Amino acid sequence: MALVAAKCTMCGSSIKVDDSQEKGVCEHCGTEFITEKVIINHNTINIDKSTNIYFGESTDAKVKKDLEKAYKTLKAAGYDYVNLKLEGTSLDPTLCKTAYNLAHEVVKKDPTNYDGWRCLVLMHYAAYMEDEYQWLYGKNDGLGDYDFGRILDELLRGLNTAKKVAPNDSEKAWLETLRENAKINYYKEKLIGKST
Repeated sequence: MALVAAKCTMCGSSIKVDDSQEKGVCEHCGTEFITEKVIINHNTINIDKSTNIYFGESTDAKVKKDLEKAYKTLKAAGYDYVNLKLEGTSLDPTLCKTAYNLAHEVVKKDPTNYDGWRCLVLMHYAAYMEDEYQWLYGKNDGLGDYDFGRILDELLRGLNTAKKVAPNDSEKAWLETLRENAKINYYKEKLIGKST
């Protein structure tokens, strides 16, 4: 039996939980919890103020470094991920691919790493909303309906996963905003396609 630090998902109190048990009860509010969830809740509280990226306490140094590099590379590629818009006229495909690969490696190692999923979502969102797919699919020409729908599907799948591991309600709300923006864009593009 090992007692580890956690945070109640209901009242937010700091608690110690037995990580060998599947469930427990908060000693402050009496709420039953799943041990893994309260540990994840505790681990995602730390925030790196310089990049506004959430890092769990258990995240190892290499993963943190990879995530920082992924976000910096995304910014260097020309995407303002805070305001969700291009900083220039187009995305740098080589830097986009680098950022994507870094984030992808993070989620392969740790499928519950929210910031890895957040970065992947941002990469798909940027490609989808800015209509710049070549770095993702290796194509230089415009994509047809199938590919437009495919990248939307990938974006929506990424959003669903990111939402499941999001550290708090404000991040979940932010992800929901991305989902609505993507759907609006999809229907707008469909209408434009029908009218031409």
